[in-house]
Amino acid sequence: MFLFDNLDQLYKIFSYFCWTNEFRCRGMCDLHFDICKNCLKADKIGKPLIEFIKYDTKSSRYLSIISDKIVYILTGRMKIFSAALVHKVTVAGEFLFVPAALDLTYEVTAGTSIILFRISPVRACGNLTPDMFYSQEDIENLDTEEESYVLDANERMIDYIEDLRDNLISGIKCRGFYEFKVSELLILLRAYYPKNELAGFFRFYNAIDSEFSEYVSRNWRKYRTVKEFAASMLISQKHFAMKFKKIFKKTPYKWMLTGRSHILYQELVSTSKPFKNIAYENGFSTISQFNKFCKKELGETPTVIRFGNK
Repeated sequence: MFLFDNLDQLYKIFSYFCWTNEFRCRGMCDLHFDICKNCLKADKIGKPLIEFIKYDTKSSRYLSIISDKIVYILTGRMKIFSAALVHKVTVAGEFLFVPAALDLTYEVTAGTSIILFRISPVRACGNLTPDMFYSQEDIENLDTEEESYVLDANERMIDYIEDLRDNLISGIKCRGFYEFKVSELLILLRAYYPKNELAGFFRFYNAIDSEFSEYVSRNWRKYRTVKEFAASMLISQKHFAMKFKKIFKKTPYKWMLTGRSHILYQELVSTSKPFKNIAYENGFSTISQFNKFCKKELGETPTVIRFGNK
């Protein structure tokens, strides 16, 4: 059974929340299908905390992620390519955590629909953040990256998602409602999933080291070696590597290699750029060097990768 038995009960709780929350949504109509003046002002500052998005056609896009997000796949599937995250396909019925300060490319099939939650501004129960849902020991006990950043929706979460989806489709646009539902999402995750699964899901949540992780994600493509990267931050290579591995769970070299491979793969399969342009833009001095890298890291030559995926 869902947390609220009926719409009237939800409305009473929601009304109380709107009047007691710090931004006080004073202009609400009966069910807030229109945006009140306070919500409209707030939405000019940033994007909505929750969005329902449907892709009518197959799509691929490169993004620089600014804030932590949770994506729920309602229908279809989504494929993620990133230096920090393992190349993975997420399907209907799964939650995907996308950390801040991350560059990624995503692909979705035609007919895919998602609910996007921007969780960074919201703290459950007033002060709880996702990294407080588990211990460092839970993180250290994770064996592989396959345990990371994806959760299957259980029965409780499906009830929550179905109710939220119906309200979003109906047209509720209240920022107070969105914040209330993001907070509820975090509370339900904490209540209905074991700590080890939450540790895997949120393992790339970098609340403490956000400045470092953002610099890494924004600038890593500028540097060819770990030594150059560390020097750019005015710290020793050893200290840089230790801090890097603590946050990203990989050595800097492996992380940069993975990211470079993903970028090359996406440019080969999603663009019509000449191979020499791709090679030059990604720091290869010769086509031969570029071919050898693709063969070693991606398993095939650029020609086979591009035309074998058509």
